[in-house]
Amino acid sequence: MLLVYFDAIHYKIRSDGKVQTRSAYTCLGIDAQGQRDLLGIWIGES
Repeated sequence: MLLVYFDAIHYKIRSDGKVQTRSAYTCLGIDAQGQRDLLGIWIGES
């Protein structure tokens, strides 16, 4: 991998009658030929 990008989007969700903030994280890799590969997606608490 030549480049690796990490990004997150924050969402407000309702769970058990409470509003909570959660994050959706993504990891994207780009090689020397420009080929993009999604390396991972996961949900975490903020």
